[in-house]
Order: sequence, then structure tokens, then C-alpha cells
Amino acid sequence: MPELYIVNQLPLLVDPAEAIDYYLTHPHATDAERAYVVALMSQHGMSNAQIRHALGIPKVYTVTHLKRAGMSLSEPELLLWHRNPQRITLGHVRAIAKLPRPRRENLLRDLLTRKTPVHHLEMLAQ
Repeated sequence: MPELYIVNQLPLLVDPAEAIDYYLTHPHATDAERAYVVALMSQHGMSNAQIRHALGIPKVYTVTHLKRAGMSLSEPELLLWHRNPQRITLGHVRAIAKLPRPRRENLLRDLLTRKTPVHHLEMLAQ
């Protein structure tokens, strides 16, 4: 199946094989894309260890953080993160991933207008 990819959108991936191929052929993917790939693989029953091996990710915590972000965020939130990788980091997303969706989305949008350190979001999330 050909890969469908529109600039500023997440790729359309339907199974772990496509996700792995996408990840391995896009070394400069945003963290949002990486989180999306890891979440898709997890949703298809792959364990963190299997995901790490398939994607060549050396650190256990990297898969854990990407999975938490990809599984927690809604598609609009993932797109917002994907379109603004300089303003919204994996650290920011990790800090707010467990918050309710309306609160998360507001905090993500706030990051677009003002710099907020990750530790500040961590305090807000507690």
C-alpha cells in the first residue's frame, strides 16, 4: 500500500509493518510522528521490547515516553505537536499526558504563545 503523507499531517499508517517502514525511512520525523508510530504498534499488540527491537531504539524509556504520548493524546493534539515541534517537546507532552483532554489542549495551545519550562507543566499536572 502506498504511503499517504500530507505536509503538516501525520502519515496514514494501517499496520505495524507500515509503521516500521515509515519510522526507518524517515530519520528526521518529529517526536509526534514517532509517538504516533509507537502507539499504532502498541495498539496492534506489540510489546515495548518488540517495538524497541523493530525500530532500533536503544533506550527502554524512549519507547515508554513515546508510547505514553501517542496513546494519551488525541489526533488534534498530536497534530498540534507535530506542527510545532520547536515549541512543544516530548518533555512537555509527557508532563501533561495524564491530564483531561480539555486541560491538555489548553496547555498545548499556551505553549505556542509563551515559553513554559517542562518542570512548570509537571507542577501543574500534579
